[in-house]
Amino acid sequence: RMNETFSKCNSIDEPFDVSDKRSCPLGIYDCRDIQINKNSLLEHYLSEQHQRSLVRRTQQFIESTNDDSTKTNIDNDKENTSIQSIYEKLSIVTQNIETTYDTLDQLSSDVHRCNNQNCILASELKDMKDAYTLGNAHISASSLNQSVLKHDMIDLKEQINIENERMHDEYNGMMVWKITDIHEKRTDAQSERKTSVYSYPFYTSKCGYKLCLRLYLNGDGAARDTHLSLFLVILRGEYDALLEWPFSYRVSFCLCDQRTMIETNGTTEPKHIIESFRPDPNS
Repeated sequence: RMNETFSKCNSIDEPFDVSDKRSCPLGIYDCRDIQINKNSLLEHYLSEQHQRSLVRRTQQFIESTNDDSTKTNIDNDKENTSIQSIYEKLSIVTQNIETTYDTLDQLSSDVHRCNNQNCILASELKDMKDAYTLGNAHISASSLNQSVLKHDMIDLKEQINIENERMHDEYNGMMVWKITDIHEKRTDAQSERKTSVYSYPFYTSKCGYKLCLRLYLNGDGAARDTHLSLFLVILRGEYDALLEWPFSYRVSFCLCDQRTMIETNGTTEPKHIIESFRPDPNS
């Protein structure tokens, strides 16, 4: 308050030289340009001018303190606002992180489910590949079997044709014997695994003698290792009771010259080997 006076100032107790003059500590206010010695210092402190300066300085200090407090409050408000803003942002970030974690959990579940599905699909694909491989093997085997059956059918047709020809010829007293695998049969004869082979039976007539041929490819007896030996074998037949015995009809053997017939295509007379004889009743 302006009417109050102060009898003391903190700076009064400060020592100074009596002979020195100095400015009032409140010289920046109303006590400007005043030089005071020690004898007049108390008088100056009690003067209206000094009291006015002291009051003004006190008011400025209070105002400055209020301004600082206001500024501090403003700064605190700003800081609180900033903290609130940061908290809100952190809350949003936390929510986003939680959402991200939920999304990651969902993605992890999806990945796990996809892995299981991939394992199932891989197993099914393997089964399909195995089935495809097995199917191809069956197809290959079927193709091979079909090829074998085709060859067997061809062989069977040939055998049927031969059998038909044989059935046609077996009752006329003639027999054409085509010997297959001659080299293997000759080897078997030389090694004595199988010394002879037989032809199929044939007849001299519808109710005639039943005959067959027996061939020794490595020879028999004195002809062994040097000649072929061919025998006519008389078999037990259905009409033996009606026939004349012993068998005494002329027999002719013919070794066909197939090479000449094949190489010349029939243009050159083949050199067949023909031998005729009457069987020995006592043999």
